[in-house]
Amino acid sequence: MNYNSNLSNIILKSNIIAYKTLKEIMFYINNINYFFLSKGYIGYLVECFYNYSFNNKANCDLPVLGIEIKTIALNEKKEPYNSIFICSLSQNMFLFNWEKSVLYNKIKHILWVPYYSYDKNILNYRFLKPFFYKMNNNDLNKIKKDSVELLNLFYFSEFLLLF
Repeated sequence: MNYNSNLSNIILKSNIIAYKTLKEIMFYINNINYFFLSKGYIGYLVECFYNYSFNNKANCDLPVLGIEIKTIALNEKKEPYNSIFICSLSQNMFLFNWEKSVLYNKIKHILWVPYYSYDKNILNYRFLKPFFYKMNNNDLNKIKKDSVELLNLFYFSEFLLLF
């Protein structure tokens, strides 16, 4: 069985990563490469920790379970420190199908892995307890509406540029 197809294993991993430092996780997964330390690298290490295989950016990180893994940096007040990137706008806007869209696949169920640091040393960043968030239908419908409006805006803007 694929390790990523078992929710119990994902929960177990979440309990392991909770309250560990970035340095401890780097040693745990045997990925000690200080050269690449950055915000993106933290997400990469977390995905390695959960045994994500990096197969397809269009799918969520754990496709069998339908779960996207997202790290979130928190400030000293435990508030989000910066914005979160989910996905880029698809170049093939003309075949938009919400339920098959990259955005829908990535936001419907997220495993949030928060971390924080009280000092500037990235190795001391500490993970808090990861948690699952599953979008309700009302929120998904609002985002679908916004996405369709945004795609229409881009479509009509591009169409007008042709004339």
